Amino acid sequence: MKVDLSPTVVGRLTRESLFWLATIYPEGTPHLAPLWYVWHEDCLFVFTGGAKLHNLRANPLVSLALQDGLRPVILEGEGAQVMDQTVFDRVAARYQARFAWDISHETDSMQLVEILPHKVLQWNGESRAEELPIPPSLPQENASSTLERAIARLYREHIVWLASVRPEGRPHLVPIWHVWHDGKLYISTGQHSVKMHNIRHQPRVALALPDAMDVVLVEGLAQPVPELDDELAPYFVEKFGWDFRKDAQYAGLVQITPTKVLAWQGDYRQEASRVL
Repeated sequence: MKVDLSPTVVGRLTRESLFWLATIYPEGTPHLAPLWYVWHEDCLFVFTGGAKLHNLRANPLVSLALQDGLRPVILEGEGAQVMDQTVFDRVAARYQARFAWDISHETDSMQLVEILPHKVLQWNGESRAEELPIPPSLPQENASSTLERAIARLYREHIVWLASVRPEGRPHLVPIWHVWHDGKLYISTGQHSVKMHNIRHQPRVALALPDAMDVVLVEGLAQPVPELDDELAPYFVEKFGWDFRKDAQYAGLVQITPTKVLAWQGDYRQEASRVL
């Protein structure tokens, strides 16, 4: 049964057009991608193919988030392929009107999927990240390659979307502060948090910077590293004015070693540039 959505959530779903979609590969690891969507007649639709559709067919459970990591709206639910031609035609007209994209002429490798939300999470004005200035950055203009630019943004920006997998196979998606240091990404979370529980069960994670039109995606291996608390804490203090060692709610340092970095700008249908 679908969850009731608040007017605030419905308003954002109506106005916005991109979200991050987390699905689960058949082998049980997370996949994270930006995706256009249509909100039509109080229903949420995506037209998709590739890994996302393959994953949905194997495991329909999804988690999605509107791309603003400072005003999160996160929906959890499941996807179901649209079989009704009348519904398809109406949603196709919305795609044409919003994106100038005629999905009725696409190949059979892509399908229209309705997302049925079971749970919604939202908060605004509660995150401490909103109260902080943007930290000092590596000068982006000095980046001479796609990889260097991606790393500069991972160093500079202070929120990433983190996708992990619950033991029962449901994706979990949440925004979180991070530090990039010496080729690895670090987060701090509670020892008994959902994120830490998931990572201990399945160390493969996916991460993305919030801007879905200027994409930096990271896939990697996560592991708790309490032995690095004293070494990494000063970087969190410098970036956020926050010492996680003194915050019992978040005093669990996790190291994420990238195995793949993807970056591209503009239309999500453009081919991604694998830079690592």
